[in-house]
Amino acid sequence: MPVPRDQIGVKVRDEDIFIESASAKKSGNRPIFDAMLMGFKTGKYHGLVAWAPDRLSRNMKEAGEIIEMIDLEQIQDLHFKTYQFENNPNGKMLLGILFATSKQYSDKLSVDVSRGITGAIRDGKYVGVIKKGYYVDVDSGYFLPDTENWKLLRQAVEMRPKERKTNQEVAEFLNSSGFSYRKYQDEPYKRSKLNKKTVAKLLSDPFYCGVYEYGKNYANLHEIYTFVPLVTTDEHIVLSKNTADTFQKEYAGRKTNAQRLEFGILREKVICDFCDSIMGFQRTKLTKGKNAGSYTISFYCKNKNCLRHRPKEATERFGKPLPKSIRLKYLTAHIAWTLKHLTKNTEKAYKQYIGRLEEQQQIVTAKKATLSQAETELERVSRALPTEQQFIELVRSYLETLLKTKDLVEEDLVYREVVLNLRARGNSISVIKRNPPYDMMVDFSENTMWSG
Repeated sequence: MPVPRDQIGVKVRDEDIFIESASAKKSGNRPIFDAMLMGFKTGKYHGLVAWAPDRLSRNMKEAGEIIEMIDLEQIQDLHFKTYQFENNPNGKMLLGILFATSKQYSDKLSVDVSRGITGAIRDGKYVGVIKKGYYVDVDSGYFLPDTENWKLLRQAVEMRPKERKTNQEVAEFLNSSGFSYRKYQDEPYKRSKLNKKTVAKLLSDPFYCGVYEYGKNYANLHEIYTFVPLVTTDEHIVLSKNTADTFQKEYAGRKTNAQRLEFGILREKVICDFCDSIMGFQRTKLTKGKNAGSYTISFYCKNKNCLRHRPKEATERFGKPLPKSIRLKYLTAHIAWTLKHLTKNTEKAYKQYIGRLEEQQQIVTAKKATLSQAETELERVSRALPTEQQFIELVRSYLETLLKTKDLVEEDLVYREVVLNLRARGNSISVIKRNPPYDMMVDFSENTMWSG
């Protein structure tokens, strides 16, 4: 609603109009409102224009603060669209009553809405969230299977424990099959665009085995009406990782290798050297050749304004288009080459490394009294500190780990310890920046270009 500047005859600048979406029900929740009040306290503002008193406050703390600022003449005048305020004892008393009634209305509305939701959930009726594969009966409010879409979803459920398909493969199946949803039976369908995350959330929802959950309210739909579940209780257990762990059942998710691939490597550490954007981690399953079934890992520049995505400009500058991604093997080879050359300034680097351990030791010791989970970390950092020679051997062990390990998680631990970030060009690395103290242990230029 525009501020009625002409009606009240005052000049209001655009920069003095404050809009805030945070609720006025609780105090201390509105930084823009607090900044506005500070403007009155410092003499920057003198008058306040608002739609209604309940837009200023629906809690007694801030309401009292506004009235006190009027008493102190920090707020010298108030204008409302729905109410005429007079700056006198009666006017301030009436303003306080309006603030109080606003709070009472807000509190009552919250109770009424909560009671309504609780009652609807208890009766097994629809409350605010569409459940794909079901529609809501207009007359009863109950969830009923939605014909072919329910059958598609049932087929997707069976793909997980029986065929050991991944969430991504299930999403691709549903999308290609035209899976759609609707709220009521007389409404048009909407196409569903699913991905691995939405499939994982959907298949682990206890609603599909008959437990309707909304906030802290629960209902067993089987006890209320003839609910047709999408999954059995046993299927729900193996489809939900947390539930499967609780019941010590085998989770029907991905194998360890796939989980480690999903874990990622060098996340948010690879920077595109052409546009300074963080390059995204991606894995691609090979479908042909002798390596079919395995994965290639690369980093992709998502910035559509980057030269990587503008082949004509790239060709003018570099003589050829630029690859949009860079394979992990080029990054890891450069990191391994870097570790081979960490041979200088070991004394300074060692002292910094020890200082870091000692600082961690002090932090953990200070927190031990209140944080029981810190005991494991304290035991680790409280062991005998390494000698300089042992520190050098530790750095060498990083390289040995990279050359020998096939575990992505173990490999990434080395990268995160040593690498701050890398700047990737085509299939080359222009700069690799190291975390302290490894940034001191160099005998080559920061601008060394490494390729292949």
